[in-house]
Amino acid sequence: MILAIPVNENLGTSDLCVSLGGAPRFFCCNTEPGADRTLDNPVANAKGGSGVKVAQFVADQNMNALITVRGGKNAAEVLITAVIQICRAQGGMAKVHLAAFAEGKLQSFHAGFHHQQ
Repeated sequence: MILAIPVNENLGTSDLCVSLGGAPRFFCCNTEPGADRTLDNPVANAKGGSGVKVAQFVADQNMNALITVRGGKNAAEVLITAVIQICRAQGGMAKVHLAAFAEGKLQSFHAGFHHQQ
């Protein structure tokens, strides 16, 4: 399983970025050891519709789940159509949320958290 988390820096120890579409990077954690990677967000500087564009980017990268602080309805629809599980993060370090995901402690995300933390 491959999990994606919007982050501010290149490491899993980075804090989550509260903006899904505007996140500079995505930390991608694979359940296979040593397969973690960081991807630059190609739409981080987009002026509009960045949530939908980044949701499509996540889908194109064959991610299985996304852990995010917030996101819009249209982005959620793209992710749901691509059968990507969406989990709601609370902020903080990416690695903490990966552990919480593995333990089943993250709530499912639903559309409507746009502009909220």
